[in-house]
Amino acid sequence: VKSLGPALPNFYIPEMVEQHDRFKPGETGGAAFDTDRRRAFIGAAVGGLYCLDLGDGETLWRFSIDDPVGSTPLYDSARKRVYFGADDGLLYAVHARSGRLIWSTDTGAEIQRTIVMRDDTLYFVNADNTVYAIDPDAGEVVWRYRKPPVEGFSAAGHADILHVGTAVIAAFADGTVSSLDAITGAQIWSTDLAAE
Repeated sequence: VKSLGPALPNFYIPEMVEQHDRFKPGETGGAAFDTDRRRAFIGAAVGGLYCLDLGDGETLWRFSIDDPVGSTPLYDSARKRVYFGADDGLLYAVHARSGRLIWSTDTGAEIQRTIVMRDDTLYFVNADNTVYAIDPDAGEVVWRYRKPPVEGFSAAGHADILHVGTAVIAAFADGTVSSLDAITGAQIWSTDLAAE
């Protein structure tokens, strides 16, 4: 069992005055694993990414940021890197052995879902209904596809993406599911599930 932060919320209970409005009451991220070196990489709602020893749970290193890390990181064994997104809208690439920052790319909205790599490209979706394809070496945007926001009242939310064959499948807050070309980002098809 590993505690990734204080057990108490970051506000004064009697007065209910928040010290940090970045506090979230639960952890939402998953873990990535390097089974060869027996390490786990996991983000925390208190901010930052931890690298833990799978043998004893000790912290090997921590990459600290001010915002929660609710995404599921991705370990890249070929490049010895870990990619993860945070509530500051940045996608980070850090060295898996030391936690040293290699690059970061600003997407403009929270990244709270799984990051997928296929054919030397990183794919993920952010909270602004935008799917990104990123070059893992330089952190440069290959393409982006943004679904316009719904007018009026709507429920916020988005799902993980799925890479199938030559397409990336994404579901958006307006109830649509779209298939995008994995190389160009062009829409192949879109289905409105909210209409039913």
